[in-house]
Amino acid sequence: MSDDLLGAALAFVGDGLPVFPCEPRGKRPLVEGGFKAATRDTEQIRTWWTKWRLANIGIPTGAVSGLVVLDIDPGGDNSLAALTGKFGSLPETRSVRTGRGRQLWFKHPGTPLRCSAGVLGPGLDFRGDGGYVITPPSIHPNGARYSFLNDYKPAQVPNWLVERLTTNPQAQTNPSRDAGGKIPDGRRNDTLAGLAGSLRRQGLPESEILETLCGINLRQCNPPLAEAEVSRIAASIASYPPVAPPDAAERLAKLECFAAIQPKPLRWVWRDRIPAGKLSLMVGDPDKGKSLITIDITARITAGKPFPDGAPSERGSVIMLSAEDDPEDTIRPRLDAAGADVSRVHLLKAVRVLLRDGKQTERGFSLESDIDALYDAIKQTPDVRLIVIDPISAYLGAADSHNNSEVRGLLAPLAELAARTGVAILAVTHLRKSGGSAIYRAMGSIAFAAAARAVWGIAEDADDPDKRIMVRVKGNLAHDPGGLAYRIEVALDIPRIAWELGAVNLRADDVLGGLDSREERSEQREAEEWLKEFLAHGPKAVSEIRRQAPQAGLAWHTVRRAADALRIKKQKSGFVSGWEWALPEDAHPEGAHPCVSDMGTFEAAIENKGDTTQHSHEDAQPESVSTFGGVSSFEEGEL
Repeated sequence: MSDDLLGAALAFVGDGLPVFPCEPRGKRPLVEGGFKAATRDTEQIRTWWTKWRLANIGIPTGAVSGLVVLDIDPGGDNSLAALTGKFGSLPETRSVRTGRGRQLWFKHPGTPLRCSAGVLGPGLDFRGDGGYVITPPSIHPNGARYSFLNDYKPAQVPNWLVERLTTNPQAQTNPSRDAGGKIPDGRRNDTLAGLAGSLRRQGLPESEILETLCGINLRQCNPPLAEAEVSRIAASIASYPPVAPPDAAERLAKLECFAAIQPKPLRWVWRDRIPAGKLSLMVGDPDKGKSLITIDITARITAGKPFPDGAPSERGSVIMLSAEDDPEDTIRPRLDAAGADVSRVHLLKAVRVLLRDGKQTERGFSLESDIDALYDAIKQTPDVRLIVIDPISAYLGAADSHNNSEVRGLLAPLAELAARTGVAILAVTHLRKSGGSAIYRAMGSIAFAAAARAVWGIAEDADDPDKRIMVRVKGNLAHDPGGLAYRIEVALDIPRIAWELGAVNLRADDVLGGLDSREERSEQREAEEWLKEFLAHGPKAVSEIRRQAPQAGLAWHTVRRAADALRIKKQKSGFVSGWEWALPEDAHPEGAHPCVSDMGTFEAAIENKGDTTQHSHEDAQPESVSTFGGVSSFEEGEL
């Protein structure tokens, strides 16, 4: 969005309109002087939007810009219909969709027109001299994007509207005014309460309503009400919920009872791996087959073929956004090689943009500004089940991929779009070069992994460079179905995924942990061999294993990981003896790989995971602590 915001700000200047920056997703000016600092100086504008790349665009109204705006909020259409029915229609003019309604832009008539709130009727605000408006493509605090509804030039303000705004509009719209335009005794409470209601419908909190009422009370009430009475009116009206979320700092809670929420089953595009209506993430180093996996998934969805673990696939369409591969010589041949129904695969090539001069242009898709365009693509493809974004970093615009708030601001609307449409979104990204926990290795901000409901990691097998591993990094919507192994086959110079049978039970940290973790895996394999030899003749007490491990040069946390990999049986041997470990039956045959199941089918492999899950659960229980003679003995757990 930031590139578009800067470009839009410069375009407004090209139309002769001064601009100034406001807080992202807000209306508060970011510069000293507020709207009075608005300028047509392009260098100053570039400086502002370089400093605040996501800033909304504000334009002052009144004589300074030659622009006045009629702001129509919820309920305002009825008020406007009453006015036009009595005084005449409005001319066709520039219109803007806002977060709660729309704006109508008009030329400044040359005579002073002050701002007003609710004077023309409930839900109608007028922005004239001394005011400003937020403009497209800014984002409203409720997440909606400002956009132009047409490309008309601002029309002249109708004479009847000017008259109502200049010749004592309060007296014309409110019979409670006396001949001098003052609010007389007996009408003060009702008039202030009505004005407070209009302000509350705009979302203003009690403090701002009270401030406005106090000013009107002192200037226009004859005689003014007591301050305590004005405070009571403001507090009473502010107790009602606003029509839309307020733009000010205060917020009111909106509760929904779960008794009114209808439960619905969780849906999957790929059972237990890619949930429908959610954002999923695939991470891995380059040249490990991430894009080929998205091609394979696309082929199975479009052709209705089962997934490699036997999970069924409901046939549908796929929308692809690909920034790194050529569609003609790379993507299409790979889709054909994977067996895709290419009539159901659609590439989002560009976004059409309607310019203010009526012409159209095209530009690349950006998550900052084009969620609406993506929604339009979904509407054009009724049976779409999956959207692939590869890589997501290519579509961030100028947003800082390492800035949590900026990334969340981009991904939240994307996740909301997935939920609203029921379409799964699978985004691809690279890994950081540093080691550490797998969940932190997605390129850029941790917000990427935080926003995704499922994260899958891709890496090569440490023992077989030609083999690749796909393992779950994050997923709290279903049980872990186990990792998958695959190789990349090439036929006629076209690569494709060849999945292997068997469930991979490696941990994500072992697969994606970086160089440090590869060294740790070497240490872990050494610990595995030591454990198999140490336990070859039967179970051993954990306390004994802990005493012997340092003599073998092994750290206890490495031994524990080795135990998990070997699926060591962890069992109680009595109250006094505590915990003991024993080799599982399938760990005894020589040459068996401890991490990859050799089951013939994934179903069998997944069923066999029951023991693994149980062992991991037992290992995660709080340590057993017993005290003999004042000495604490930690049996199973780590110190």
